[in-house]
Order: sequence, then C-alpha cells, then structure tokens
Amino acid sequence: MSDFEVVTTVDDECAALVVSGELDMRAAFQLESGLERLLGERDVRRLELDLGGVSFLDSAGLGSLLSTHQRARDLGIEMQIVNPSAPVQRILHLTGTDGI
Repeated sequence: MSDFEVVTTVDDECAALVVSGELDMRAAFQLESGLERLLGERDVRRLELDLGGVSFLDSAGLGSLLSTHQRARDLGIEMQIVNPSAPVQRILHLTGTDGI
C-alpha cells in the first residue's frame, strides 16, 4: 500500500495541488475523482500539479495525468505540472509527454 496524499489550495481562479507518494492505479483513481469534483465545484481557470513529492509513477498514474490534462483543456483550464520529481521526469521524458 502506498502513502499517497494530495494537498489542495484554491486561490482565486487557481487550484494548486501538491501530490506526494506513489502515483499508481489506486492513487490515480483517487486523484482523478478528486480533480473531477474540484473542477466541477469551483471556477478554476488554472490548475497546477506539484509532483515534487511523487516517488513512483506507473502507467495508470501517467494515464491519469494525461486524461486530467485533456479534461482541463476541454474545460478551458490551463494545466501545468510543476516541480516534477526525478521519477516523474524520467517517465514523462521516456514517453515523450514532458511537454505538458
């Protein structure tokens, strides 16, 4: 079982999420459902995901990031990954998705 945590701060139209732990299948489901609620309840125009504390990212976690990016774009929300940890940087680079 992974130690997964998301701390969310909403300031004006920006939602900042600090994610830590293992972003695996179970955590990806938690992250996506939490983001869906957040984006549905708030007038967010910008979404920042701080992944500095993510120690592991698997294909489900990557898929979650990509689907969140697409959902945000569909809603006209700017999404940015900030402070990616070395494991996250590695996966994003290997999969060619580091342009997010």
